[in-house]
Amino acid sequence: MKYIFIKISCLLFIALFFVQSCKSKKNLGTKLPIEIAKAGELKKDHSAFFNQVKQQESNYNYISCKGECEYSDGKNSFTFDIQLEMEKGKFIFIRATYLLGIEVAKMYITPTQIQILNHLEKTNTLANYDYLKKFSSADLKFENIENLFLGNALFAQNPTITLLDSTATQYILKTMLDGASQQCFYGINKIAKLEANQLEDTFKNQNLSINYNEYIANGTNYYPSELAINIRAEKNLGCTMKLFNFAFEKKKDPQIRVPASYKTISH
Repeated sequence: MKYIFIKISCLLFIALFFVQSCKSKKNLGTKLPIEIAKAGELKKDHSAFFNQVKQQESNYNYISCKGECEYSDGKNSFTFDIQLEMEKGKFIFIRATYLLGIEVAKMYITPTQIQILNHLEKTNTLANYDYLKKFSSADLKFENIENLFLGNALFAQNPTITLLDSTATQYILKTMLDGASQQCFYGINKIAKLEANQLEDTFKNQNLSINYNEYIANGTNYYPSELAINIRAEKNLGCTMKLFNFAFEKKKDPQIRVPASYKTISH
């Protein structure tokens, strides 16, 4: 289990990851019912298309939920439970537990720092966002991790740097970034939330793919309740997550207390 959790920590750093698995829970939503213009009309006015996409992005003040995850690297697989909390612009908190609710790790992400408390290794890891460039040439920041859990495009889709294409079933928005490219996929007949988001590294042989399978509704916002993330790099890694028991009112701030015996590692 120790070996597997180290792999999970690496995935979190590399990809901002997580995803679905296991039995159905309450609060699982359906595909969104928002109609958009026909493809021919969109091709005449790309600005209208980008405005529609922008309008469907989810916003939030606070979200908490529970989750069940399954991780695989082709040789090992591991199932664990998580608690996820997010407050807009302030923090993302993830607590991982194993059998019988035994806590194995906590992750506390702020706009300036990533902290991982690993009970298996008895370490407290602190890293700034420059550390993520070891794993991806894309300039990953706090808001990109927020967008992952909101079902929004990881990076803003500016019409001046984004190409619009389509297949028989999907619209594809390709955004050129510094050192990477992002592709976002939306249904051809309706725009709901993202169906998939891919981040391709142009300097390293790496690819991050996020598939959004289900959403839940809260007012006019829709949040992923089932997502699947896969990483293609030196090794192919995958994780699935199913989220449930959503709440949108904060009761108290999460805390991480670091035992005096734990080793602090800074990056």
